[in-house]
Amino acid sequence: MDVASTAAPRRPDLATPPGFFRHELHAMGTTATVLVPETHKLAAASVALLFEEWEETFSRFRPSSELSRLNARAGRRVTVSPLMIDVVSAALAAAATTDGLFDPTLEPTMRRLGYDRSFELLPADRSA
Repeated sequence: MDVASTAAPRRPDLATPPGFFRHELHAMGTTATVLVPETHKLAAASVALLFEEWEETFSRFRPSSELSRLNARAGRRVTVSPLMIDVVSAALAAAATTDGLFDPTLEPTMRRLGYDRSFELLPADRSA
């Protein structure tokens, strides 16, 4: 029997339509899929660079990230990037709009619950 004929078919939502280019990248603890027209393959690289910029800015697991540097200087005056200002402003607006249902200040709670490192480093069995 031909091995190719026994392989499971690709899920329709993962199929790449004719004329399109699919690029998958690992970012922020998940897999992001970029689907662009074949004529715009460079756009996929641009999206990957944006994710890298965002992760380098906002990851609490990268000591070099802007967020980690900001947290290390808590209580002191710090100059931050326009991107950080935009995101913090949006997060605070979301918290106000949802009467606190969205809370961008949950980091201590997340640590207490065991989310103290990147997903790849967490045990698959939460009891471990």
